[in-house]
Amino acid sequence: MTDKAKRKGNPRRQLLVRLLIVIGLVVALISAGVYVLRPKGAEIVFIAPDDEGIDQIWIASVNQPENPRQLTHHSRDVVGLWISEENSVVAYVTGVIAREIYYLELWLYHIDTGDNVRILNCSEFIRCGSVSIHPDGQWLTYMLLEESVGGINTPNRYLHHIATSESILLHSYPAEDVLSDWNRVPGWLEDQIVYAVTNDTDTVEYISRDLSDRISENTISLNVQFLYPEFSPDGLHYAYYTADNGGIHDISVSSVDKPQGIEFTLQQPESRSFPITQFHDWHPDSSAILFIQYATGAGEENAISISNISSAETRILVSRAQHTYNTASFNYDGSQILYLKFSYEDRIEQLTIYDMESREEISLPLSGSNPQWVNGGR
Repeated sequence: MTDKAKRKGNPRRQLLVRLLIVIGLVVALISAGVYVLRPKGAEIVFIAPDDEGIDQIWIASVNQPENPRQLTHHSRDVVGLWISEENSVVAYVTGVIAREIYYLELWLYHIDTGDNVRILNCSEFIRCGSVSIHPDGQWLTYMLLEESVGGINTPNRYLHHIATSESILLHSYPAEDVLSDWNRVPGWLEDQIVYAVTNDTDTVEYISRDLSDRISENTISLNVQFLYPEFSPDGLHYAYYTADNGGIHDISVSSVDKPQGIEFTLQQPESRSFPITQFHDWHPDSSAILFIQYATGAGEENAISISNISSAETRILVSRAQHTYNTASFNYDGSQILYLKFSYEDRIEQLTIYDMESREEISLPLSGSNPQWVNGGR
């Protein structure tokens, strides 16, 4: 073989090398395309302090939680937020926290567009609050304590249409009922808002108003005497608090069609002492309720639990010593639960996800409060 032939090399080997190079390029291009087209994944919003120590709203990807992004920039703390399950609309309030929380302004932040709109300047009124947002992100309700003729402070419930910025008065409450009615946050029953009123016999009754015309009203019979009903996603049931003579709070579930009959009452484990049980969410398929149990027994642990309303089977999902939990909610398909885990030992508010399939806790590298899924965690 001549030197020239040696320099050319084996043609088959050269072809193989070229093929490997081409295959490598194709794989690289496909990988790059997949990376570019890959969705961001689920996002969450939460409240945490900025560099100045002022509580703001932040957003973070569950896949890349180490890079949260600040959404609000206020000179006063954000003291509460509520997010719609659809359309990514966040209602939030700024205020100050002294002996109690004082709301100063009510805002709407649209995550998709970045628009931030002030709905209310609460300083123009005596008090405002009791906020709730419809799951579709099109409606908002709030209470105002307004001074009326004669200097009497009247609590008024309003319904706000987000797209048109139209607010209508739903109900004016007696001045003496301000504290009790203030805590009765309305429920959303599909295309209706359901809110509590006190009738002439001093008992609580519930009114439903159709959102399509904002005029049609009906009295709806609910077996709820304090706080508020939590309607299931399918609109067939509602969860509510009941109390025995000792003031122990239980959670019961009734049918909307048969409101006076209790279909389910949460059964506390005999081996544990849970004097306070706090409802947090319905499973997306309306089959179960998610709640947090706070224990007082020596050496007992607080717990996040789930209970099936048909079988009454209750299962403790998370329970740790020296920890408490708050703001627990399912994502859109019930596969994960987002919540706040607070450690008494190091005083850290850890944002955490519980995976229903693997039954594992996933601690996010984020500290804050009031975590909520964006768009249901889709």
